[in-house]
Amino acid sequence: MENYEHIYYLDHPHFTLPGANQWYENGFLFHEGKVYSYEEDRNCQCGKTYSPMEPGEFVLHAEKFQITIPSHFMELLNPSKE
Repeated sequence: MENYEHIYYLDHPHFTLPGANQWYENGFLFHEGKVYSYEEDRNCQCGKTYSPMEPGEFVLHAEKFQITIPSHFMELLNPSKE
């Protein structure tokens, strides 16, 4: 399911999955309390943002697909309550 909101990954906290190169990258971004998948195709000069997930749902997704979540991103998902 694509999300046609124009959410640009560089405008939000994000992390890139391994395998990115000069023409293509994909990863996850955090926007308004949800985690979205993104793809950026620099050759075709287009990007897609899709599959919004609640933070808990994303953590389960990452575990299932063995995706390492960087600590800076995990802090967004589990803000400390001081």
